[in-house]
Amino acid sequence: MKPGKHLLLPVFYLLAASAAWADDCSVAGNALSCAPDGTYNPADHGGKGMQDYASVSLETTAANRHGYAQYSGQVQFNDLAVTTSGSSADGIRLMNWGPTVSFDNLTVTTTGLSADGINLGRDNSAGRVTVNKKATINVAQGMGARASSAAPGYGGGEHIITFNGSSEIRTQGDGSFNGGHAVYAGVDAGCGAGLFQCKSMGAAEVRLLGGANDVHQIATTGNQANAVYAAGRGFIQAGNLDIETSGAAAHGIAARRLPGLYYNGLADIGGQDYAGSVELTGNVSVRTSGAGAYAFYADSYSAASGQDSQGTVAAIRSYDSATGLPVTDKVYRVTGDMLATRSGVIDLRMGNASRYTGATTITDNGVLNLAIAGGDSVWRMTRDSSLSAVTLSSGATLALADAAAPVNALTLRGTVLNQGGLIDLAGGRGTAGNRLTIIGDYAGQAGTVLLRTVLGGDDSLTDRLVIDGGAATGDTGLLILNTGGAGAQTQQGIRVVQAINGARTAADAFHLDAGSTGYRAGTGTLAAGGYDYSLVRGGSGGVESDWYLTSRATPQPPVQPPVQPPVQPPVQPPVQPPTHTDPPEAGDRNVSPESGAYAANQRAGMTLFSHSLHDRQPVPVDANEADHRRMLWTRAVGRRDHGLRMAEGRVSIDSDSYVMQIGGDLLHAQAGHDGAVRVGLMAGYGEARADSVSTLIRPDGTVRARARGRTSGYAGGLYGTYHAEEASRLGAYADAWIQFGRYDNRVGSDLGTARYASRVWSASLEGGYAVKPFAPDSALANLVIEPHAQIIHARYRANDATLQDTRMRSGRNRATLLRGGVRLYPGLAADKDRGAIRPFVEANWLRRDAAPSVRMDDNTLATAASRNALELKLGMDAQVTRRTQVSAQLIGQFGGGERGYGGMLNLSHAW
Repeated sequence: MKPGKHLLLPVFYLLAASAAWADDCSVAGNALSCAPDGTYNPADHGGKGMQDYASVSLETTAANRHGYAQYSGQVQFNDLAVTTSGSSADGIRLMNWGPTVSFDNLTVTTTGLSADGINLGRDNSAGRVTVNKKATINVAQGMGARASSAAPGYGGGEHIITFNGSSEIRTQGDGSFNGGHAVYAGVDAGCGAGLFQCKSMGAAEVRLLGGANDVHQIATTGNQANAVYAAGRGFIQAGNLDIETSGAAAHGIAARRLPGLYYNGLADIGGQDYAGSVELTGNVSVRTSGAGAYAFYADSYSAASGQDSQGTVAAIRSYDSATGLPVTDKVYRVTGDMLATRSGVIDLRMGNASRYTGATTITDNGVLNLAIAGGDSVWRMTRDSSLSAVTLSSGATLALADAAAPVNALTLRGTVLNQGGLIDLAGGRGTAGNRLTIIGDYAGQAGTVLLRTVLGGDDSLTDRLVIDGGAATGDTGLLILNTGGAGAQTQQGIRVVQAINGARTAADAFHLDAGSTGYRAGTGTLAAGGYDYSLVRGGSGGVESDWYLTSRATPQPPVQPPVQPPVQPPVQPPVQPPTHTDPPEAGDRNVSPESGAYAANQRAGMTLFSHSLHDRQPVPVDANEADHRRMLWTRAVGRRDHGLRMAEGRVSIDSDSYVMQIGGDLLHAQAGHDGAVRVGLMAGYGEARADSVSTLIRPDGTVRARARGRTSGYAGGLYGTYHAEEASRLGAYADAWIQFGRYDNRVGSDLGTARYASRVWSASLEGGYAVKPFAPDSALANLVIEPHAQIIHARYRANDATLQDTRMRSGRNRATLLRGGVRLYPGLAADKDRGAIRPFVEANWLRRDAAPSVRMDDNTLATAASRNALELKLGMDAQVTRRTQVSAQLIGQFGGGERGYGGMLNLSHAW
């Protein structure tokens, strides 16, 4: 091609009034490539138009020489690649009347000052640029894609840039009216001489569309360089976005209103006033870095109203104007702050799996609404924030995330709607003490607030929700995570919700969430360290609208009828001494029923196999069979006990138990002239079940919490007996035994089930003296009176049991029982009376040295077991055969509010 031919008219004609600056163009297959700054001449290529090639590569180096410029008509390219290096040399530039161009794939690279990738400038009317597949735009000192409103003289047509596929748009340099922004739609505020020369005749639009898998990757590097920016009469509709900015005040998505001073010339001061807007219809990812850089930024210029000449404000919305409906199901991944100022509007609907890390701010009547939905969605609020309203729904989370603070104490100004969402105050540090202050109204609708609390006394460390000046209404569950709290008695309670500056909370605004540590479903309380905590509005004498966790019984105060006070003359009130709150009585405490179940297991383990000599080996009925015999025996015992209580709270314990025991003499030897010694072995199985009920007093009434204990195991031991008169069983006797038992234990309630093992050593010493005190000719001559005494000592050891993070251990491991009493029965029968039934009655005084107790975390809770009790036994012995005897008895025990009854059956055989 010869020099000087770059202005040949056939070029413009064949390209539909377009021009490409190129030279020395060559063709390889169906691909056209032109040297820098030349002109393509169709005549040199068989009359083939540039747009008819499968791919075209163009390059310019001079200033103001655009890579591809079109003045009118409609042109459709396949693939086009453009590179420019001169100043004001745009990659794609449309001018004049009605130019329209489309590309399948477009690649643009510009490096010159104010050289845009795509520029629909003011000097055209109704220009259209469309990329149907992939667009790649890299700009060093201009804008990536700019659609500007038409200037006067070009009519009122819209300028529209459309991306129907995916795109990569990257810019470098600071943002201005000549460069920096990646995607811009609006007024070219840098036009003409001064600010007053930019009158707008039509709207400017950029449409970032595409299919479900198409993503627009947009990045800027430079101060004040916005990624997506609608200003003045600009409108941007965006599908899937992946945005990143680096630079001070470089916003991710921005919308601004430009008032009249940007549009009107000196001779035309009429009202032109337009606000830019952005519609988001797809998934959005935004990351910003740099001081004053916002992920979302809306400025409508005036705090008074912010409305432009058409009654609209600068706005960014999750909205689809084609359907007229909000877009609610898209995923947002945003790192950066948001600002709505001077009546600007940001209205975002974040769907499931959204992640927002940052803070929000509204100033000068800005409007900022966030609706976050889905169980995998979370807003990590990094510092104090303000907005119009935030709605958490379907499991969405608001979490405190001030990484610089050891304890988060953040403020959120605005209305909070918790509609099945979660406000997470607990954070990830595992310590309590965080605080969220909501300055405004809070409304819950099956919402949840997560707090860490050390369940202890009033001064326990806790996370806290604070309502400042507004109202808390609806229904919200407080999900309490016990953070190392061992349980304690409270007086006023642990304040977890606080109302300040005139704020009010509704009587049913909060309740305990079932997922809380130690939550007891049957009562709606929290168990910790043997205490049950209730969530109480006002606590026990606290601030009326505050909410407390209290382990103190808090009955509802009686309603007093109004009384008209008599009119009294004014008097000077007396000086009152300072008052103090007395510590709560033991009965004022709400104690967990598990304490009773554990204590009952301990008591059963110590007493199941305890017995007296007559329980093991009744006195023979037949005198002829009483001497020189070794005995094989077995006994079965069953009993039920009522009335055992814990010393604190209102916990009552009932239990049932049974024992099967067998033994036999290994040795039977004469001792002295008439005495004898027996030594034998014994073993048995026993089981006890306990039902522990704690009556919890709350403001809304009385509820009962229940726990069940179970102990089962085996015991074996050795016994020895001495009778001074073996044949008659009169005179003195002594008995001793020692046993070892192993037990499997269980404590169960609506908190779960704890299993643990225990071991018991027990020993007994017993002595008595049987005598016939009445004269031989008396009617009572054969009556035997046997006073006796016994001491039983048991030593108990148990593994720790853990139930809902509460560790249970034995509080007292030793117990001693003293028994003293008297037994009455007829003497041994003669041969002719063999087979007769002999009754007996026995009365004993029982004395215990201590009551069973349980350590639940740091608290020791003891039973209020009676120290003294009366035991009565009524039964009979019968000789079944010459060597076999049966004994049966009924047992009753009473003392200190406790009562028990049961029975025993003994079968013995001499050999």
